[in-house]
Parts: sequence; structure tokens; C-alpha cells
Amino acid sequence: MAKFYHNKKNRGNHDQQEARAMYRERRERENRENHDNREARENRERRENREPRENREVRENREPREHRNNRDSRDNQAIVTFTLGEKELEGKNAQFQYDKGWYSIVDIMGEEKNVVYKSKNAQEAYTKWNVYIGRKKERPQRAEKIEN
Repeated sequence: MAKFYHNKKNRGNHDQQEARAMYRERRERENRENHDNREARENRERRENREPRENREVRENREPREHRNNRDSRDNQAIVTFTLGEKELEGKNAQFQYDKGWYSIVDIMGEEKNVVYKSKNAQEAYTKWNVYIGRKKERPQRAEKIEN
């Protein structure tokens, strides 16, 4: 290093290198300070925007709304019963309906309703409906193979 500095041509370069290093250090220090200041400001803003503790406790202890507790009232707010098919048979009216996951076959005679069949299985219910209205013949149940 001594030989480098003693040469008059290199004295200015050495000073420039030293100045660049000092400038780089100062820039890094300022960046760290700015980062720390920004974090402190964000933390302060978060603390100021928080609700006071007593308001939070009141909200947490508040009675839940009725429709959250009463599932039946919530389910009854929308129409969920659909008539999928209707046919008049022997002086009575037969309907194939869907209601909240259940498929049913209903006989209607005047004001009286009689549920003939009810199932959650759509395919099975549709097959029963076709048999009930006479569109198809009832298939016998498949017998399981008996292994000897």
C-alpha cells in the first residue's frame, strides 16, 4: 500500500476510493435509519388505529344476531321447494318434488297431501317416479352373486 500512495499519480485515486467508501457507508447508514423510522411510524399508526380495549370487549360479548342462531329461520328465507314433475293419475294429482336435499313423490287429493316416497338419492327417486307414473316398468333388484 505504501508504494501505491507514494506515487504522485495515485494519490488522487486513493482519495477518491476513500471518498467513495465513505459515501457508500453514509448511504447505507441513512437507508437503515429511514427503514427504522418507517417501521416506527407504521407501528405508531397501527397503535393509534386500534380500537380501545373496552369497545372491543363490548363487541365480543354482544349477543349474536337471531338469524345466526336460528338455522330454521335462515333456511326459510329462500324458496327451496321445486316441483320437478306433475301428472294426473286416477283422479289424483301426483307431484315429484325437491325440497332441501330430499326428493319426494306426493299424492295430492283436494287439500290433502300424502307422501308416497322420499329419498336423498336423486337417481333412485327419479326411477321410482317413472315407475309410479307408468312411464317405465319396475326393474327387479339385482341379486348379489353368491360364491360357492
